[in-house]
Formats: sequence, structure tokens, C-alpha cells
Amino acid sequence: MTPKIPPKKSKSVRLLLVDDDPNMQRMVALFLNKSSYELEIAGNGRKALELLDKNKFDLIISDMQMPLMDGAELLRKIREKKIKAPVILISAYTSLDRQDEIDASDFAAVLFKPFDGSNLISIIEKILKS
Repeated sequence: MTPKIPPKKSKSVRLLLVDDDPNMQRMVALFLNKSSYELEIAGNGRKALELLDKNKFDLIISDMQMPLMDGAELLRKIREKKIKAPVILISAYTSLDRQDEIDASDFAAVLFKPFDGSNLISIIEKILKS
């Protein structure tokens, strides 16, 4: 009898969600619940930077408007640290009218609220494949 070889464990994809809204945190966690993604949550940009100093993430999802440090400032600090993980920006604004502060091309994708889980997952998958 030939011994069975267990399937190789696929490397878990690590995502970091940066959002100060507990409802948004729960919603994104629910969207990603059935996926194989490992999700860590930071309630603000400062906490995100602490986590990024200690851990490697494959993708970062950040809200634009947060206390202590907004999404644009967080992205600048991420790039200063030479972290190459793509960043998805979530914004309640229907356009990025703060062009003096942000350039949409700095982000892998921009999602405008409200958005649905299938859209988020398809964007994540597309970014991770490229």
C-alpha cells in the first residue's frame, strides 16, 4: 500500500486592516471570514506602524479618515520604512479631492464606501496575483 502524502499547507496570506470604526472592522472581518486570509486589525495608523515593525503583511487595507494619523500619512510612513506591501485605500468620500495630500496611483486600489464583500475580495485577489 502506498502511503498517503498530506497536501502541502499553502502559505497563509496576511492582511492588515487599519480602521478606527469597530463596525467597519467587523464588516471586513465577516467579508474575509470564509477566505484563507489571515487578518490583523489596527485601530489607527500608529498601531499599524507598530504591527508593521514586528510583522510582515502581504497587503494593507486602510481607511482614509482616522484620528492620530490618516491613510495618506500612513502610506507615506509605510513607504519611508521601505515596506512594499500594496495598500488598498477605503474612503467615505466619493472622490479623492485632496490631491495635494494623496495621489490615487500611490494605492493599489481605492474602494469607496459602501462596498460589498465580493468586490473587496476580488480586488484583493487581483492585487495579490499581480
